[in-house]
Amino acid sequence: MNPSTTLTLSLHVTDTRSGAALQRQFRRFPVRLGRNALNDLPLDFGFVSQFHVVLEKSEQSVMLRDLGSRNGATVNGQRIVAHERHDLAASGYVFEIGPLRFQASLSMMAKQGGDDRTAMLVAVSENPAAQDATQAWQAFVETPAASGRDPRDVALQGLQHLATTFASSAPTPEDPESVLQFLRRVKFALDLLFETFIPTRDAVEQTRALVDLTPPAFRDATAATTAANAGELALNALDWQDPNNETLRAVQSIFADAVIEHLAVPEGAKRIFDALAPKSIEGEYARGGASMRFGPFKEAALWRLYEARHRQLEPQAVAMLFGTARPVTKP
Repeated sequence: MNPSTTLTLSLHVTDTRSGAALQRQFRRFPVRLGRNALNDLPLDFGFVSQFHVVLEKSEQSVMLRDLGSRNGATVNGQRIVAHERHDLAASGYVFEIGPLRFQASLSMMAKQGGDDRTAMLVAVSENPAAQDATQAWQAFVETPAASGRDPRDVALQGLQHLATTFASSAPTPEDPESVLQFLRRVKFALDLLFETFIPTRDAVEQTRALVDLTPPAFRDATAATTAANAGELALNALDWQDPNNETLRAVQSIFADAVIEHLAVPEGAKRIFDALAPKSIEGEYARGGASMRFGPFKEAALWRLYEARHRQLEPQAVAMLFGTARPVTKP
């Protein structure tokens, strides 16, 4: 593989109601889609779940997995089964979430500088105010400062754009005291982010070590995974001179993994309990056409079925618990 290129997932999103479209590229897997800002592609729609689906790489294809979303995802007009990996190759890499149509493709593209997001990205949104604020911020940071401008003027304008983007209901900082008050809030928010991340990362790492699951973020971004404390993490994350700095993207990915796994465990436990429930075992017993349906004969048969089901589920229990598989039982 050419070291100057990297495998890239391109995703073209179309809102079939309005025709609004968006094109995005992603250079790391998995790619998460959902309403929560921790997703790689946030989708601010009421019909989209907090963490709706995830796109994963497998051999030369792209796999789609529904994370147990409320409204699901469809391929070729059929709703896919939640928590099962679905190969998108057969559908031409097309899938839908409600009226949103997604066209995916894989290609090798030249490596670029880091792709940290400079503000919350509202890619396709039902919230015009949020979208306008994000676009205004992007327009500001992507416009080169004119030569000869006083850096202090640029800094003040940047701080005011930042305040408008994230605290639009508050007055714009104008005087020295309001600027300092806003900066104190920003400092507190950054401290909270970095201090909170370290124990969250360690907890996710310990859990995944126990269940032998390792996400790509833990292999690819060493700055986010090796920092011993919040100060060391901040030093790496805020290094604006490093064009390839992906520390913040890795922080985002690990936070997302932690939330997704937290949400998946109760549902996964329910799937395991449902598979082992007396009603499920008795249903399998009835479908088996057993002749001895009474007394100790039935009880012994039900117990054997329970033991067989338990042995069948045991190898998949971890995957089921963390939302990566569903129980496979006899019809």
